[in-house]
Amino acid sequence: MWRGLVGGQRERPAALGVEPFAAPAGQEKAVAVKKAGGKVSAFDRGLATLAQYRERTGSVTVARGHVEEVADGDGGTVEVKLGVWISNTAAGPS
Repeated sequence: MWRGLVGGQRERPAALGVEPFAAPAGQEKAVAVKKAGGKVSAFDRGLATLAQYRERTGSVTVARGHVEEVADGDGGTVEVKLGVWISNTAAGPS
């Protein structure tokens, strides 16, 4: 999945200390990140959540089952499965 990131999407997680896992040979494929109707993409939401987590804990090491609560932009909050997001983003397609 790391190869499918575009428009600075590799640099932003790298700046937070996230690096890609090596994918098994022949299993990498490009994945387009889309924004629809002005909504925040899952990638951008995950990245913002990781930045919040790093600010709070000083680390980007997140347990796979960790859920982080973030502001939703409408005065409420939403739970983001940050550990799963990191696993999926760094490990590539399953």
